[in-house]
Amino acid sequence: MDLGACHLVAAGGVAARMVSRSSHVADPTAIVPIRLLADARCRRVNLSDWALQAAPRALRRPQTIAVVGTAMNAGKTTTAANLIRGLARGGHRVGAAKVTGTGAGGDLWLMSDSGAHPVLDFTHAGYASTYRVPVSEIVRAFELLLGHLSRSVETAVIEVADGLCQEETIGLIDSPAFRRTVDAVVFSAADALGAAHGVRMLEERGIEVAAVSGALSASPLALRETHALTGLPVLDIEALRRPDALRTVGRWARPRDVGATLEPLVPASNAA
Repeated sequence: MDLGACHLVAAGGVAARMVSRSSHVADPTAIVPIRLLADARCRRVNLSDWALQAAPRALRRPQTIAVVGTAMNAGKTTTAANLIRGLARGGHRVGAAKVTGTGAGGDLWLMSDSGAHPVLDFTHAGYASTYRVPVSEIVRAFELLLGHLSRSVETAVIEVADGLCQEETIGLIDSPAFRRTVDAVVFSAADALGAAHGVRMLEERGIEVAAVSGALSASPLALRETHALTGLPVLDIEALRRPDALRTVGRWARPRDVGATLEPLVPASNAA
């Protein structure tokens, strides 16, 4: 709100004042703003000045997979990126969007490197961060980004940042737009109990989860526990990267994708 001393609170260059932090996070870099940027007419510039305009309505909507999770560091971006890799290997034109979070390049670059094009996020809708942004605006940004993906891809992978306890996340998931346009949900979690509760929260809202992945998939024990608790396919990185991954997370597979589906990933070598 002023040019007083503040903090660099995100790697993407967001200036704010830190009021609290996790004990696992280092103190933020202290900065002192010098001036505000202005345009040729001396008007203060804002990221929203460069927001995408609404895309022309596409003739068809892409098959849309949303990656949702329990919290930060649940493995959502890793899940999305490796799912993109599998879909791209299967010959799909894949686009991706991260619809909530705080601006930084890493997640977008990872999804782009995995084979998605185009890759968009909320900064393309004019927001440096979606924290405390009204749900109606987040829904508008979601529809804007998906509208642009619809122009050139057949499958869209959407990452919803943070977790189900965040107002912005659950507000988007509860919106008619999300339910109308998302065909399948992959849920990411760090442990089996978190996965089971998150899946239950979504099912209570009438949202069916197609598969579970995330940080828990690095543990064979967690894989077995999660499958036992949820009854869902549990996919590690290698399973997500398989070209037939779409058949695991979508009941609406295209004719060329019809065939044997992936079994829940409980490796026989770890079944004892």
